Amino acid sequence: IDFKSGYFQVGLDPKDRSKTAFSTRDQHYQFTVLPQGVTNSPPAFQRIVSQILGPTRWQYSLAYLDDIIIYSPTFDQHLQRLDDILNRLNDANFRLNINKCQIAQTAIDYLGHHIEHSNIRPSADNIRALVETQQPTTAKEAFRFVKAAEYYRKFIPGFSTIAQPLHQYAPTTKEQRSKKS
Repeated sequence: IDFKSGYFQVGLDPKDRSKTAFSTRDQHYQFTVLPQGVTNSPPAFQRIVSQILGPTRWQYSLAYLDDIIIYSPTFDQHLQRLDDILNRLNDANFRLNINKCQIAQTAIDYLGHHIEHSNIRPSADNIRALVETQQPTTAKEAFRFVKAAEYYRKFIPGFSTIAQPLHQYAPTTKEQRSKKS
């Protein structure tokens, strides 16, 4: 399930609107809804969605920002759960992007993973991108590669041992990264 402009469906309290203010040479503006690109918008939106899902979270739904998945062992149970989630979202006045919603799928790609019949594996496109990455030539490139590959470490036996040689080029502090770039 995908929200239609999810952040913009969350109204800002009038006392907080000044925190989003910006000016042009002609006018002064402030958001009346939760803006994208503001540091606290993602955690605020996640908290709101988590509250809406309530006890369904981890029982049969998961949400990452404006993407919700609903999982069920049977089609009939899935319809009941879908109805529950849609009612919760409707009660909270959220609207969905119907063109991006995928209903009653037996396999999905979600957050870089392919999920099918209780099996989870890395997304083929993401693995292909990692495999086709050119060999790093700078510390910054090595750092980026290790971080990208670490996302799938649970699927790679002995990942720490394999990645260890690259860690010497991937400094752990901001100061070290700026020196090695």
